[in-house]
Amino acid sequence: MMPQLYSYWMALTAFGSYALGLFVLTRKPQDILYRTWFYFCCSVATWSLGYFFTMLPHISKDMALVSSRLSHAGGALIPVLFLRYIFIWLDIKKRVRSLLLICCILCGALFIFSLTPLIVIDLVPKLFFRFYPVGGFGYFFYIINFIFWVIVAHYYMFQNYRIVSGFKRNQMKYFLLGTVLGYFGGATCFPLIFNIQIPPYPAMLIFVYIITTTYAILRFRLMDINV
Repeated sequence: MMPQLYSYWMALTAFGSYALGLFVLTRKPQDILYRTWFYFCCSVATWSLGYFFTMLPHISKDMALVSSRLSHAGGALIPVLFLRYIFIWLDIKKRVRSLLLICCILCGALFIFSLTPLIVIDLVPKLFFRFYPVGGFGYFFYIINFIFWVIVAHYYMFQNYRIVSGFKRNQMKYFLLGTVLGYFGGATCFPLIFNIQIPPYPAMLIFVYIITTTYAILRFRLMDINV
């Protein structure tokens, strides 16, 4: 029962991310902040949807491998899109332009590599999964790159959180709650890649960022969105 719920939850996370991204984009499609958030949501949704497809009961191994690589390609873009959103939101993009450029180059390269055996070399049965990735030569770097840039983005957010007040502080509080839990949950998918027998059930926490961001928009006008 739990594995089936887990797979459906990944699909729900994907569609929820697409919906949240589209909702924000339609508020002000010409705004770079709104567009960046939309792209970020799409990257999360693509990762989650590809992951869900690998868990379909009748999917062939070849199709599951394609889905897994597309999922990892979407995941490779999550750090740079998240970092870019944070820098724009905090209005510090010009001060950290070189940092963002490095992140963009690394994540862009990993996006391409994720479509090849360099990242996911094969799929094999693990725990309750019929197909779960076997990491290729570049998978360790994929993980390090992901974790490093997520930490950098949260470092800037926490630094800003200490000096803001009022609505802005409340916006950041709920946004941080969702992203910290979401990234923690997503990171639990990595150990099983290296045959560490930890079920990645906490990945269901990724959905929390959809809830907390939506609440911050409705209650505290996150991104200056009025509903």
